[in-house]
Amino acid sequence: MAINKKVVTISTLGALFVATGTLYHASKMMSDTFMKRKNNEDNSSNEPNGVNVLQIRNRDGETLNGYYFDNEASTTMIILHPYGLKAIDMVVYVDFFRNIYHCNFLLVDVYGHGKSDGDIYRLGGKDQADLIDWVTYLDQHFDGNIILFGKEMGANIILNATNELNQFDQIKLILSEGAYTNVKDILSYRLEHDYYITRFPFVMLMRRIIKRKYGIDINTLNSVEAVKNSQIPILFIHTKQDRRVPLKQVFPLYNKARCKKELFILKDEKELYELDETKQLEYTQLKTFINECLK
Repeated sequence: MAINKKVVTISTLGALFVATGTLYHASKMMSDTFMKRKNNEDNSSNEPNGVNVLQIRNRDGETLNGYYFDNEASTTMIILHPYGLKAIDMVVYVDFFRNIYHCNFLLVDVYGHGKSDGDIYRLGGKDQADLIDWVTYLDQHFDGNIILFGKEMGANIILNATNELNQFDQIKLILSEGAYTNVKDILSYRLEHDYYITRFPFVMLMRRIIKRKYGIDINTLNSVEAVKNSQIPILFIHTKQDRRVPLKQVFPLYNKARCKKELFILKDEKELYELDETKQLEYTQLKTFINECLK
């Protein structure tokens, strides 16, 4: 039986076209899942007692929300939360750090989260400028030193902004918990572990879609490159049990940093705030590094 090569070629091209279209639409759906703010996010007023609500306008005129715990201290710690959470979720860190160092706390809702403006999650992109706006606000309204603490995306926002943060002499220390190397790596990891989707070709397609639709190029969000510019001491914190960001992602960050630095790996705890004074060696190590940087 003779084979009609023209028919075979057309059928193959048609199948390829359908497959490509399916991949594109799946990538678009995943991009929207990661980027669009969730409509069911709980923004109800559940502020703890004794907190002052602060709101500022960023350089684009959008409202950013924060919560200030005034302990009448000479140092303020700015705390940035992970992707998909909000400032109030980080109150557990206020309770943890107030036992280590006497300071005020400013918990910030990252753009698109909590009570801050924004219809999308920016994956840390453009959020560096908002962080600079918060630091500038503190510099203008409060005296004293500043500590920056971030967890996961919050940590990466800080690390990506180190070149601009260097200009503020009052920033004495960065505490980075659960940071990842870059957005592409963590996006690939989350796709594989949460959705069982392979890195190729989805990350490549998603990068193009996110850049075109949301104006954010995830290729530029590389904390390994950014951290080389830091002149501010950094304590890199990670837990061996971290299932959101694998432990191996902290080592390139630590190795590339040229500033005063230390690597603090927790073996048993799933979160830093679970560390207590029964772990005297680890607890002392954390307190010592903070105190040394704030002398």
